[in-house]
Amino acid sequence: MAFKPPFRKDKTVTRSMRIDEGIDDILKSEAQKRGVSVNTLLDQYLTRYVESIRFVENMMAVILSAQTMKGLLEFVEEQEIEELGLSLGMERPFDLLLKRGVNPSYEAAKWYLTKVLGAHSGWFSSSVNTGGENEIIHLSHPFGMKWSKFLDGYFGSFFKEVLGFVPDTQLLSGSVTFTINLKEI
Repeated sequence: MAFKPPFRKDKTVTRSMRIDEGIDDILKSEAQKRGVSVNTLLDQYLTRYVESIRFVENMMAVILSAQTMKGLLEFVEEQEIEELGLSLGMERPFDLLLKRGVNPSYEAAKWYLTKVLGAHSGWFSSSVNTGGENEIIHLSHPFGMKWSKFLDGYFGSFFKEVLGFVPDTQLLSGSVTFTINLKEI
């Protein structure tokens, strides 16, 4: 069963609004490039706001290009980035789930990881595959091995400390793969 955030309902509503004609032109152009309707595009942007942006817009969050992020990571020692991931992962994801009104669970963690941090925040792109007793969460990114080690610590400590299991992990310079034995959850 897929995780459904607590703010989601099964009904939709219609909203009318006025926007500048130039903004509408850009929305139509972007929707056409993506092969979706303007309504779908706006729904995607509003979902991103509700699930992610509204929680960080007053926190002095910064948007960085992949090139800048990778460059910054080069100046941090590998051991320091691993320790930072482990330290932050013990509380930060837990706190941010609670802030969204979501009780921590494996399904909630998977939603937070794939949607909030992956799709909405650009930490990585993700895929989830289930086969037999295992579920594989694959996180791809362009930031190098140090980012892989940060993600391993961040999510590894969250899985262990908050959810009570330790996944098998494989690190590469552009990805982290967690293999979760579903019987352990």
